[in-house]
Amino acid sequence: MINGKCKMRNRYLFSILAVALTFFILSSCKKKEEEKDYMMGSVTFEFPEYCLVGAKIDAYCTGITEPADVEYFWISSSLLGQDTVFSQQITFEIPDSAASYIVTAYARKDGYYSSTRSATITAIDPDVNSGSVSGLKPSELTFTDERDGTVYQYVKIGKLDWMSENLEYAGTADSKVGTAYFGEEVLRQVFGSLYSWNDATGGVAGSGLGGGPQGVCPPGWSVPTAEDWEDLALTASGEALSFNSTWEGMAAHLAVDAYFNEARMWSYAPKFPKSNTLGWNAIPCGHSTDKYTRFRHLMQYGMWWSSAEIDGLGAYRYIYYNASTVPAHATDKDDFGASVRCVRLSE
Repeated sequence: MINGKCKMRNRYLFSILAVALTFFILSSCKKKEEEKDYMMGSVTFEFPEYCLVGAKIDAYCTGITEPADVEYFWISSSLLGQDTVFSQQITFEIPDSAASYIVTAYARKDGYYSSTRSATITAIDPDVNSGSVSGLKPSELTFTDERDGTVYQYVKIGKLDWMSENLEYAGTADSKVGTAYFGEEVLRQVFGSLYSWNDATGGVAGSGLGGGPQGVCPPGWSVPTAEDWEDLALTASGEALSFNSTWEGMAAHLAVDAYFNEARMWSYAPKFPKSNTLGWNAIPCGHSTDKYTRFRHLMQYGMWWSSAEIDGLGAYRYIYYNASTVPAHATDKDDFGASVRCVRLSE
């Protein structure tokens, strides 16, 4: 009986010793961990959010001020020929595939916690027929903007020719006009430009079929008037719709269920079919405010100027991702940026 009690006491003491030893080991590990110092500063490198497929991107890693002799290295399983490259400066070669790629930079030094930063770059293929945007209805009708050489597709709708993609024109080296979304020039080739009403129209209102001002449009083309938009609605619906009405059900005729790098552009909305019956290819290009400095609603809204005015404000039509209407709205002529589809009278 005494031996049994001794054995139990020994087991109890052994358990206490085991717990104490475990606590000592963990405390020692924690102490060793805490002996590391934190670096001063943080890893930084400039890297664009968007680029063209096949581009070469130079990146330089910096930002750590102490210690002075840190080692920088890069990790990107999709962009590097190897898992890790130890270098402060590097050139990434973007594949020919339109996709998003992640790049991570590290700074390390014995005795210090490492510092890291990651960035994502989206490679874009601007080809209108087989590029980043898929699902569009192509047109065999094309013309070339003689000002910058951009080739546009267009469709005949009612009495007018309508561009079936957004205008990209950025002006000249001495006189820039409009902006790309986020100010990212490569996005201009996919989504077109955003313009204020004054920049789009040249500050001139228009009326009558085909009677809009040229504004930023190519020679022979004009910013659509209220009557131009009404002719579009008449062709699609078979009934006369005033410019100021909401155009119930019209969005389905204009919007296309398109994909950007294989991701759906319009947010999913089962009650709003995007049949694109007219081949107008409306996609959600968002808008800008505060004179081209703030950007919103990419992949949710599409907004297109008219050369009409409502109560002295610039008038535009818009499509929201889950609404079947194409309402008219009016806003400040200098502050708000929207897309432009140019028109001309059909021959």
